[in-house]
Amino acid sequence: MIIGITGRVGVGKSKATDIIQKYFGFVVVDLDVVGHGLLEKKDIKLKIIEVFSNDILDKNECVDRAKLAQIVFADVAKLVMLNSIIHPEIKKKVESLLVDYTNESRIAIAGALIEEVGLTSYCNKTLVIDAADAAIKMAVGKKKSARLKFQRSREEYLNRADYVVENSYDDDYYNGIVSVIKRLIKEQVGVHLVSAEVLDVDSEEKQMVSVVSGAKKAVLASYKSKIDAVKASCDQDHKPLILDVNPAFKTRKVLGVVGGMGPLATHYFLNMFPDDMPIKVFSNTQIPDRTEVLLSGDQSQVQKINKMLKDSCDVLAELGADIFVISCNTAYYFVDGIDSLVNMIEVTCEAVEKMSDKSNVLLLSTKGIAKAGVYQSIGAKFGLDIVLPNDDDIDAVMQAIYALKAGCLDGELIKACVDVVNAYIGLDRAGVVILGCTELPIIFSDPRIKKSLNSKITFIDPMQVLVDKLIKCTGVR
Repeated sequence: MIIGITGRVGVGKSKATDIIQKYFGFVVVDLDVVGHGLLEKKDIKLKIIEVFSNDILDKNECVDRAKLAQIVFADVAKLVMLNSIIHPEIKKKVESLLVDYTNESRIAIAGALIEEVGLTSYCNKTLVIDAADAAIKMAVGKKKSARLKFQRSREEYLNRADYVVENSYDDDYYNGIVSVIKRLIKEQVGVHLVSAEVLDVDSEEKQMVSVVSGAKKAVLASYKSKIDAVKASCDQDHKPLILDVNPAFKTRKVLGVVGGMGPLATHYFLNMFPDDMPIKVFSNTQIPDRTEVLLSGDQSQVQKINKMLKDSCDVLAELGADIFVISCNTAYYFVDGIDSLVNMIEVTCEAVEKMSDKSNVLLLSTKGIAKAGVYQSIGAKFGLDIVLPNDDDIDAVMQAIYALKAGCLDGELIKACVDVVNAYIGLDRAGVVILGCTELPIIFSDPRIKKSLNSKITFIDPMQVLVDKLIKCTGVR
């Protein structure tokens, strides 16, 4: 049996692993410990130095974790770059350890980033340790608790749990851990107490773990009727996630974001908004790959994506959203018939049209959006002549995009993107580059890129342009 123990920073995961290791004989694979050890591997350290420079080393030529944390937890783009280096290595190491522990009957993988690293499939059950924000801040202090904004939301963790134990930082927490582990050992089965099926479990099962609060179950259960609206068009293996990023303010328009088509990009997008922005997010991870559908020309799949996007907006409308956006450039090819949608491509072309020098405009994007001609056709309405790279160069950009999605972006792929820009804009000409895929602004925020690019180039991040527009639309500013 392998269980995953996860939850946000400061909730008490280490205490839980101490309990199960001491009293139940679990072998614990701690992702933090694994990650810290990997920082001193020569090849990984060189990659980190390449991104963050030698300044990241301490007097003993070791990676200074405190200094590294200070940098990445102040800039989500730098955090993404670090994760793209370290996460694949953590996964490889854990997979190796699991092979070593083949004869162990009880194993726990513990860490806040089990899902991000790609280890969820190894866990028979997932135990989420939960705590209120105020309790976390009191337990770990203001500085460390500030990292919460870089992690998945509380609701996202809860929606992925098989069991939840609320840490009230007293003896009840110990009792809750023991209760759950005893049940797992006894039956080695569990009930998704906080999944979309929370209302479907029988009354006996609902009462089985007292530490899962009734209020939390009620909140999550209230989403069930909303989720049903899109279940028909989603596979049942991975349920779409609904979360409320910020309460709706009745005096303002509420923004609905359809995400899930590149989780890093959705996270990057949401972090651009001010804290008081009223947002509802529907992360629909079951929408097919938009580029593959565009390149295949399969009209039935085009219609399927259109319907899934419409259904997602309907869910957000039921949750109180007034206007909608999609955190994926390519998805805007499929938006026919969606009312109250703010079109990212239109607002981007409008912003470029207002620039003083727009004679040299290059689009970097997925192959699908390039082939579909969405930016070119909308740009033409604004008097823009948007240039595309050739097929080989688009392929180079695509490789970098998919590498970032997979958490394995490296310097060679970044250099390929730089070469494409320099080839089309030139080394000394002014120009505009539209970063027409939501992963590209993250890639081009890499400090290695700035050293190799023409300083006269203006990069347009469609997500930032869209955010500025939405802030005005919703009345926040």
